Amino acid sequence: MNTGYIQMTQSKNYKIIHIHESVYIAPLQSNCINGYIEIGDFYGNPEIAIIDQNEKWCAIGGCGLIIYFIQEPFTPYQYDQKSSQHFEIHRSPPSIWWIEDLQQISLSQILITLENSQTRILDIFTKEISL
Repeated sequence: MNTGYIQMTQSKNYKIIHIHESVYIAPLQSNCINGYIEIGDFYGNPEIAIIDQNEKWCAIGGCGLIIYFIQEPFTPYQYDQKSSQHFEIHRSPPSIWWIEDLQQISLSQILITLENSQTRILDIFTKEISL
């Protein structure tokens, strides 16, 4: 078992961990890091992660936000690469969000709290952002 990771969150079937700047998802009972799927990397360590109540997606925040859809076959995250498995927002200058908290507020929406206590609501299916 790898003890060098930090568990960020867990659901009924999954856990999200990070090792320094890299974030991984794995089955909850898994202890073998080799079976983990990379779902993001962050400048600085990630700050917060949540898993959808129905385990359809997860969100990871820190320097920007990554939404990763939990569906097989799992495609490992690659920085700045387009994929139907994930998308990222506000991770590059000049529009970086420093995210402090994430809360699921509906099946498709998350409340994002930024470092200056401002909030935004993101619909993960339409990618629409509202104040």
